[in-house]
Amino acid sequence: MASQPARTISTRSANKHAHPGKPDLPVARRPTDVVQAEKEAKVIANSQRAATIQAGVQRAACIEDNLATKVSSQTQRFKKPNLGSQKKTTWPPQSEDPCQEAASDLEDVDQAVYEEETLVNGESDW
Repeated sequence: MASQPARTISTRSANKHAHPGKPDLPVARRPTDVVQAEKEAKVIANSQRAATIQAGVQRAACIEDNLATKVSSQTQRFKKPNLGSQKKTTWPPQSEDPCQEAASDLEDVDQAVYEEETLVNGESDW
């Protein structure tokens, strides 16, 4: 057997600078300046959001106040007149038996329905 040259173990060039333990390392801490700047930005954003909400509330309150003043001025303009100065109207006297009037009205309605059915069907079921 011919002797083969000994194979040397070497690292691939792609893995030359790899760090296999890097995912297990703790997360690097951020500098204090960066953390303080983020906190200040968050406080400013919250105060701007609160100011926007407060402005919206003030605007809604102003609209409600304007509507309330309009309604109150309209009710003052369109108040019911004093009934003492108006002439009273008299209605025709009612009959003694209101059922008689209702019965005569029903008879008129029945006659109208009968005439309508006759015109539509050409014949009557009555």
